[in-house]
Amino acid sequence: MVNTYILDIDTGQPVSAGRVWVREVLVKILLITVVGVVLVVADLVNSLWVFFDKNRQALHDKIVSTIVVYAPFGLPALSSPGGIPSGAFSSGSVGGMDDSVAKLRELAKLHAEGILTDDEYERKRKEIAEHL
Repeated sequence: MVNTYILDIDTGQPVSAGRVWVREVLVKILLITVVGVVLVVADLVNSLWVFFDKNRQALHDKIVSTIVVYAPFGLPALSSPGGIPSGAFSSGSVGGMDDSVAKLRELAKLHAEGILTDDEYERKRKEIAEHL
């Protein structure tokens, strides 16, 4: 409905319904809420985590290794067992997601190694994201 998808951060494939259930019910609601009752700050930390995480993942996404992406044209058909097929998203149109994911991973690696500044990293990350 809002063109967002929950993907496995390692494979780029949409996660199973069971994994979404674990993410939403066990981690997000039960764990965070129960901990939030004991430590009122837990829900706030979970919500604010995205602002400090290089992959823009919330704490519950980190726990279950997922990432939420915006794909206004929907996800391509996932025919290959290795994940999103080559050419699925390209710059300016639907196709090239593998390339963009590879670029984002390389960009994150350069940032983690201190080769790119925070400003350079964010600027380049936004450029790549605009092409999805």
